[in-house]
Amino acid sequence: MESRKLRYKIQTTLDRLGSASLGERRLLMSELRQSIMDTPVTNALHDEIKYHYHALSTKRVAVRSSATAEDMADHSFAGLYESYLGITNPRDCIAAVKECWASVWTDRAYDYRQRNGFDPHDVNMAVIVQSLVEANVSGVLFTADPITGYKSRMIVEAIPGLGDALVSGKATPQRFKIARKQGHIVAKTRIPDTGITDSMIKRLAKIGTKVERSFGRAQDIEWAIKDNRLFLLQSRPITVTPSTKSWEDRQIWSNANTGEVLPDVQSPLSRSMTQRLFNRAIDQACTLLCINLHSHPLYGLVGGRVYFNINTAVGMLKCVPILRQLDFGAVFGGEHRNLADIGQLDIPEEDTPKLAFSFYKMLLRIPGLLYQLLTNKSKKGEAMMLELKQRAIRLQGLDIRGMSTAMLAQTFVAEIDDLESFIADKRALSGLLYSIIGAGSLQLLHQVCCRWFGEDGQTMANRLLIGLGDMDDAEAGLDLWRLAQAAHEMADVEQTILLNYDWRATCERISNLPHGLQFLEKWKAFNTRHGHHCRGEMEVFNARWAETPDYILSVVRNYISGLDQTNPLENYQQYAQDRETLAASCRKHLKNPFKRMVFNSLLTHARRFPPSRENCKSDFARAIAVWRNILVELGQRLYGRGILSDAEDVFFLRLEEIESVSQGKADFDVEHTVAMRRAGYEKDKSVMPPNVVVGNFNPDDYAPESVDRKTEVLKGLAITAGVVTGKARVILKADTDQQVYPGEVLVAPFTDPGWTPYFVPAAAIVMDMGGILSHGSIIAREYGIPAVVNVGSATKIIKSGQIIQVDADHGIVRILT
Repeated sequence: MESRKLRYKIQTTLDRLGSASLGERRLLMSELRQSIMDTPVTNALHDEIKYHYHALSTKRVAVRSSATAEDMADHSFAGLYESYLGITNPRDCIAAVKECWASVWTDRAYDYRQRNGFDPHDVNMAVIVQSLVEANVSGVLFTADPITGYKSRMIVEAIPGLGDALVSGKATPQRFKIARKQGHIVAKTRIPDTGITDSMIKRLAKIGTKVERSFGRAQDIEWAIKDNRLFLLQSRPITVTPSTKSWEDRQIWSNANTGEVLPDVQSPLSRSMTQRLFNRAIDQACTLLCINLHSHPLYGLVGGRVYFNINTAVGMLKCVPILRQLDFGAVFGGEHRNLADIGQLDIPEEDTPKLAFSFYKMLLRIPGLLYQLLTNKSKKGEAMMLELKQRAIRLQGLDIRGMSTAMLAQTFVAEIDDLESFIADKRALSGLLYSIIGAGSLQLLHQVCCRWFGEDGQTMANRLLIGLGDMDDAEAGLDLWRLAQAAHEMADVEQTILLNYDWRATCERISNLPHGLQFLEKWKAFNTRHGHHCRGEMEVFNARWAETPDYILSVVRNYISGLDQTNPLENYQQYAQDRETLAASCRKHLKNPFKRMVFNSLLTHARRFPPSRENCKSDFARAIAVWRNILVELGQRLYGRGILSDAEDVFFLRLEEIESVSQGKADFDVEHTVAMRRAGYEKDKSVMPPNVVVGNFNPDDYAPESVDRKTEVLKGLAITAGVVTGKARVILKADTDQQVYPGEVLVAPFTDPGWTPYFVPAAAIVMDMGGILSHGSIIAREYGIPAVVNVGSATKIIKSGQIIQVDADHGIVRILT
């Protein structure tokens, strides 16, 4: 620089830059860089570079910038200066060295120095020439998360081949997130697949910890792997200071499970009921586990809908010693749109609440819990289930219209109080243990089948659970089909039904037909057994099937039109026979008597669980239907007295307000309060939050997640084996005018008992949400319908009328046209 008098060129350029416009400055900088490139190096330097180049004895070299002001404690010039890889001769090496010198005077590098107060005369460029590692895969390792700053997480980014495309931002890397303390991978992207092994990622993390310890602070390390040999290429401090988020902004909320059970915006009355009952159940669980949540919520509302707080749930599980080493991201996200894989359900130590936990109390309690678990015979659980059923039957016998207004309010509140006491009773523990044993057996059955019966084990486990019978939700769909068959066998009734009148007009006409009263008796029997169902049946505000006869009538009409195309009743019986044939074959295959004993035990418990769980939910829904009848009657009376502006306003009161409002003694403005709550309810209904929400959800700022609508292959979780090709029928909400016709594929966001009528004629099922224990999976298995769940955005990508193939053997959905 001195001998060729470039210092003078640099100084004159700097003098002019201060008053130059943006365009002039770019031109001056470009001329300076060109001057450096045009100026030959001295003969001595030329010979020295050439000598050392040959001394490396390598095919290719890397020529890398290293400025004197680079990678300081508080500033990093990463990516501002040039480096060149794959140089094959001394001439190109010398040219690359000059390119590195010239990169000191790029617009970006100059602007960065100006912003950070660097004297331009104090920055000098050294250039390192190294043997090039012909990497199979390369990348960077951050020993702390550079985005959040969390030290409990390390980040690895990898690309195939050399790493220059990654550093320059020209390639999308495969990304891994590692838990520092446990040393395991908590999240990784599947695409692109670089071929790097998990064991090599863990080795990188261990070495990164040593490098960080050596430098005394978090590091950004460049690395390369050639033939399974790891090279560290460079290490610099992580200088980016992440923005500090509040504790509330770091909370993760998920509608896993609640998205099926409580899919809708909750009315204020349901919300207050849920709070009472949920809080009691949570208190019981925490007492059992010797945990104190303090002020950390386990659930909350997102857009008016119930979501679980994953941070608190992780904190609870970490209190239990046997669960501390679990991959919690996979536990909560494994079957929930694969969120664990993309890191959305990763909860680092910094975001996990430190809950009060008494280890010694838990230690003393373990023997008793184990004894209860081992001695909790199925009869105890079944007795609890029967008590819940009898409670619902007792409620149905109430003379609601004969009660006074005050008695109606008192009865409703007393029922909630009584149920809360029931949840706190020791008998409820038997039901909980019964469910744990059943759910655990079902999961273990799948694992055992995969291990003992090979690659078809998962499919076999599902087939062993087809057509179990005695499941109220499944019987509801089949009874609807039987109702359609009955109408078909009565020609005059069928003809009247197909006239498309509403139920009132249809009922009047049928009652005058020869077979009319016989059919109406069957209709009444259906409503007596199944009229308590509806979409979102855990929400007391939702009208039941018994209140919406026009919807049931439309389903019956649809079934009548498909009677000659399919027969789900015959299919159901055949599936049950095939199930037992398969079970016998499995037992025959297991020569080891111990394995047969384990298989038989797991199969018995696994088969009991789905019907008992679904019937328990059905009985609870039956009770809610009676509560709704009480509230509807109460609302009509309060409206008639002018206390409420609308009969439905009763659902916008809270549980603790019911009695005082009914007595006209409310200490608040009822009309104004209800109006405000209705406005909030309607606003929440207009927005559908995502399945996972990080921080506070603001519906005014929410933009729905975009999806790739050109996707032709969707992947999910296979439930019931089979490959079906048919026309898609996308239905976003049950109890609408839309119908699924025989041979069509139902595509739904989720399902609950209100969706059962759509299953009966469907050739296959595709669902956005769901796992092997979700309602939709249980019903699809019960009916033997090929199903793929947990697909993600099927309802956003697939359109009604498209021909799709559902490969429920491999969990794949293909859009063919």
